[in-house]
Amino acid sequence: MVHYKSCTTDGELLQILDLQKRNHPDLLTDEERQSQGFVTVKHDFETLEVMNTPFAHSLAISDDRVVGYALTMERSMKARIPILQPMFVTLDTLSIQNRKMSDGGYIVMGQICVERAFRGKGVFRGLYSHMRSRLGPHFRYLITEISERNTRSLNAHSAVGFQKLITYDAPDGERWVIVGWNWNQSNTK
Repeated sequence: MVHYKSCTTDGELLQILDLQKRNHPDLLTDEERQSQGFVTVKHDFETLEVMNTPFAHSLAISDDRVVGYALTMERSMKARIPILQPMFVTLDTLSIQNRKMSDGGYIVMGQICVERAFRGKGVFRGLYSHMRSRLGPHFRYLITEISERNTRSLNAHSAVGFQKLITYDAPDGERWVIVGWNWNQSNTK
């Protein structure tokens, strides 16, 4: 049985780091990256801890262990994670429904990951549902970016209700798709 909660302990942060490490491309074969998806950023404990306030990460828990997570990240984190800086620069140039993204009104989902044995069982959707119930009153949009190579993640985000906002090429050559979920729309998937 899986239940959802906010991240509240150092032990949970350490379990996030472990799950993240096991799903980073460094430890996956090409076939696994294509079929299972992957995470791009490797966080350190301190960064993960700072990201967890004031809006805590969402966790999927089974048998007292983290089997999935969705990280929250405020705009103030952009200087701390260099690989994400191009995303924030790009976001500042966008407008959605005549509202400039640079004016705020959004929070970034910094990374989502579900343990392999729990994939395809609604945990991904459950994490986002938990995140929306907690953060929806504070933010109009949830934004994230996904490597264009990560087709599993692109499809999963589309199924939840995210819409493609823009695609851009980062300085390192990686092609990214920025997607957003308008939490004020009632026609979520």
